Amino acid sequence: MDCSKGWKMAAMQGINAEKSLEEFIEKDLPLLVKPHCNDTIKILTNAIESYHISFKDVLARNPVFLEWVKQRIYLYFASHIKNLDPTNNEEFYACYGAIALQYQREYIYSFTEVQLQNLMNNLDDLKGIHSTTAKVK
Repeated sequence: MDCSKGWKMAAMQGINAEKSLEEFIEKDLPLLVKPHCNDTIKILTNAIESYHISFKDVLARNPVFLEWVKQRIYLYFASHIKNLDPTNNEEFYACYGAIALQYQREYIYSFTEVQLQNLMNNLDDLKGIHSTTAKVK
């Protein structure tokens, strides 16, 4: 993913007017992290389905899973931006860009690995589906 897409999207939508860090995190950041959420969900879906488990089955058994993943990603970005303590819009977007690059290069993979492991540990009934499906195929 091109990390500049989030900044360009924000500029096109006119949300780059001068604001506080809290306003940036509450209003702009959810729009900026949406592509990262989509990428993460695609990776998770592929990983889950590589175990011959339908992603729809996962969502049926854990309907809040997608929202939980999106919330974790948003909190990852928000906490990192707050820790950097930028003071103006230019710094907000610069911090976002640096964090987005780090997320896409490294964190997305460890994040999805942990989510997949937690999901498999918490969905024992899916393990039964997995072992049955794997034997059939």
